[in-house]
Amino acid sequence: MNMDAAIQSSELAMERDPREAKLGYFAGGSFVLDSVRVFKWFSSARDLATHLIDVEPVVFEWSDEDVAPIREKLSKILGGLEEGGLTEELRAQVNAVTKGFLAIEWWGGFDDLIEGNTEFAEGIRSDYRDVEETDQQDALTSSELGGFVEFLKTYGI
Repeated sequence: MNMDAAIQSSELAMERDPREAKLGYFAGGSFVLDSVRVFKWFSSARDLATHLIDVEPVVFEWSDEDVAPIREKLSKILGGLEEGGLTEELRAQVNAVTKGFLAIEWWGGFDDLIEGNTEFAEGIRSDYRDVEETDQQDALTSSELGGFVEFLKTYGI
């Protein structure tokens, strides 16, 4: 995959509506001064894994010879990934492999962000509602979803 195709694939993943492409991750560069993070959304766990294996190394400009062992390790880790398999343990394994270029802070289903009780999910709902002048970590209501989806597009940038 060339850089233009990788950038296009990344942009598409960032633009997808998480109400339709319900699996995603929140990530950015692993360099200590690289604070930009983005959400990317996918229709299946397989699509998410393929993006991590094939696209992210190209976006971060790793050479083919440097990325080959990374892709091999990621393929082994993510090979049998199922929708329910986006666990914290697996995320830590992926981060250990990608630590030279990518840090995944969160991954999972959009429903987790809407109603989950993880620290990340509650924090992002609270951040969203701060913008909306309330301070709640409760599950989002259906009337909040449109605004929340728009909020996620720029969260971390």
